[in-house]
Amino acid sequence: MMKYLVLLAWAVGPAVGQTPDIRNVVEQALDQSVELELIDVTVVDAFRLIAEQTGVEISISPATLALLPHGSETVISVAMPGIALRSGLEELFAHLALSYQNVGRGIAVDPTDAARRVGRRLTWPELDTLFMLHDARWSQAPERLEELRTRLQFRVSGNDTWTELRASIQRVGAGRGDEVLELACRAIGWTWYPSGVEIVVLDVTDQLRRQLESVVSLHHRNQPLVDVLRELGRQVGVSIQLAPGVIASLPRQTRDNLTLIAERSTAIHALDAIADTTGLAYRVAADGVTFHSTGTPPRPPADVQRVDDPYVATIRLRSDRGDYEYAILLRASDLTPECRRLLEARRRQAVAALESELMGQGHGN
Repeated sequence: MMKYLVLLAWAVGPAVGQTPDIRNVVEQALDQSVELELIDVTVVDAFRLIAEQTGVEISISPATLALLPHGSETVISVAMPGIALRSGLEELFAHLALSYQNVGRGIAVDPTDAARRVGRRLTWPELDTLFMLHDARWSQAPERLEELRTRLQFRVSGNDTWTELRASIQRVGAGRGDEVLELACRAIGWTWYPSGVEIVVLDVTDQLRRQLESVVSLHHRNQPLVDVLRELGRQVGVSIQLAPGVIASLPRQTRDNLTLIAERSTAIHALDAIADTTGLAYRVAADGVTFHSTGTPPRPPADVQRVDDPYVATIRLRSDRGDYEYAILLRASDLTPECRRLLEARRRQAVAALESELMGQGHGN
């Protein structure tokens, strides 16, 4: 499926201020006007071409790309007709549920919080839903709140959940629809995520548990425990912390030399592996995941925790006489990166074919 993103023009003022600070250099580049038109290119190629024309490096992680409808192969069309690069990128990223920050040498692109909360690859209808929210201004057009109401799916307790949410939205006031909905839900202890054209509203703790079922990939050898937790939390969009005093209570080898290999494992399995290795326990609450001490001694630091390195292929061979056959099972870690990429592409094709067949059967009924 092709997805077209049409960017409108804004008035652009001149860049101001000259300073050798690299962050300011990036800011000035973002304020420069750009003439750019890209038709049916992958998102990776689009970012590369934008960087080549503007000099602003755009970095995006494989995990972020994996959230787009077709991963790194997602095809888009972009038009920036003499507008500020900053404005053009903000509009482009809004269509893709992405955000960015100036990291000095360029910009780093990450998924929005709402995109992370989906916990899997986004569909085009979900991107459209997120952009609809981003574009909404309920304080200026209160009648559009009714459109929001028709899309909501409440998974929280209460007698009149819509009335409660609407009152909270009105208290927040002006702002983009996604930001207003975020603040309004947070004030009640709720959160939300898109599901097709619908918007699911649920309790914060329930959402955190959903995110911990997301698939992650971690490759840490002899790394500090806090770095492993930080990366795991970044991949699923959940705060993962150590309770006060915990880090000091651990042996130096345990806190400074953790090895964890997680091949497409769920985050919850990775947390369990870390708890098993360190002798710590963790709890999930509205503010995130917190590891705390149990008094259990940690396992020897030399142990390697490998989490869910799944079998992904079977090679079947016949004996020379043809009397029997035997199978060689291959794990993901046995394959080269290119082989894993090709296998993932075939998997996506098979899933798309299955979805198409099932939808056809559903329409036939």
